Amino acid sequence: MYVDPSGEFLVLSCILIGAIIGSVIAYNAAKNNGAEGWELIGWVTLGALGGGALGYLAAPVIASFLGSTFSLTIPTGFGLTGYGSATLMTSTITITGAQIATAGGLSTIAGAMYFAKKDIRDVNRAANQVGVDRDLFGDYIHDAKDHLGMKPNENFTWKQLVDLAKELLKSLRK
Repeated sequence: MYVDPSGEFLVLSCILIGAIIGSVIAYNAAKNNGAEGWELIGWVTLGALGGGALGYLAAPVIASFLGSTFSLTIPTGFGLTGYGSATLMTSTITITGAQIATAGGLSTIAGAMYFAKKDIRDVNRAANQVGVDRDLFGDYIHDAKDHLGMKPNENFTWKQLVDLAKELLKSLRK
């Protein structure tokens, strides 16, 4: 079994995870507000630094949580003793912080996969349904948003996406 008695691996992991989360949040926020180029890189860098710092500060709390144990005693029924008296039977459930963290992490990953950005899924589906190249369709959508004065975080409806894909296919056949 591998052991990290100094805790350096946990601290480094928390810093890296915090930096990744911080940079993704900063990227999405900056992109939705129209940031591009060096401005976008600056926001992502600040997000990574802030997230990494929060990860570093969270490491001791996470370490103590992972090393903890939680027990819960629950009544499971009644039993009779040999002299006619009843006794309460119980069971104890013991869960470690590491087990809770693992279950929470797996749930988060499953949720992220299930609730992947609907707008991206819709664009992929519309391109497939109509039979246009997905990358070309993505560029076409961005051009249409610019032409209509839409913000980057504003999205087309499903029907509009299909209509745009058909419009693109028609223009490609000319």
